[in-house]
Amino acid sequence: MRKQRTAALLAAAILIMAFSGCGCEHKAVIDEGYPATCTENGLSDGEHCTLCGKVLKKQEIIESPGHQEERLPEVEPTCTEPGLSWGKVCSVCGEILVPQEQTAEPLGHDFVDGICTRCGERLPVWIEVPKTNEFGDLTGEFLILNNFGFDIGHHYYEAYIAIDGRDSVQLSFVHIGAVTGITSMYLLSNTFKVLIRQGGGEAAELSGWGYGDFIDFPFEEDRELLLEYLCGSETIELYVEGLQYPDEHYLFSFEPDNFAELYGEG
Repeated sequence: MRKQRTAALLAAAILIMAFSGCGCEHKAVIDEGYPATCTENGLSDGEHCTLCGKVLKKQEIIESPGHQEERLPEVEPTCTEPGLSWGKVCSVCGEILVPQEQTAEPLGHDFVDGICTRCGERLPVWIEVPKTNEFGDLTGEFLILNNFGFDIGHHYYEAYIAIDGRDSVQLSFVHIGAVTGITSMYLLSNTFKVLIRQGGGEAAELSGWGYGDFIDFPFEEDRELLLEYLCGSETIELYVEGLQYPDEHYLFSFEPDNFAELYGEG
């Protein structure tokens, strides 16, 4: 009788274990999933026991939603960018679904008086020009220069200011005529009074020496003042007058614009 009772208890215990689990005190760890993408299914997080390996929480497949199409409009050509046809892109992942094709070349700028009539871009006032030696080889130095146009009566002139790597500053003039074209101005005087002011303020006097077709500024303090103004932001006015020939005089103004940027790179 006792044996029958023991067998019955053992059978009951086995049944209890079968319906209640493996008897393991589970130690769960997370089975990390990953999100679905536009082109691949994802997987949810799950759990399993590190002791017995039993899956405690099954990982489920997350269906891919597919691409979310967004239409890219046609693009008209600009001065610097080409025209493009319409296209499509996925707004979620950024994949190009229908590529835009080039339909037109960039228009290019249409500069009138230094300003583009289409986009308003302005030509820089100053440019950097590499210097060469007598054989045309690059010396590694640069000139920073540009020209400024001004009228005297019925005559049109351009003034050129050039600054080299040694801070030499030179000023020259050309005459632009309807018949003669561009003609370098030969300077009659050999010394010049140069008045300079910034932003309509008080004028300072510089000394210029004439060398045929250009004026040089030999004194360091004069060059430093001119360079200081050029690296500023206000309009600069120059009045140039020959001491030997007072009728040889010019008045013009110009903007510092991008000079400081180029000068700082030198």
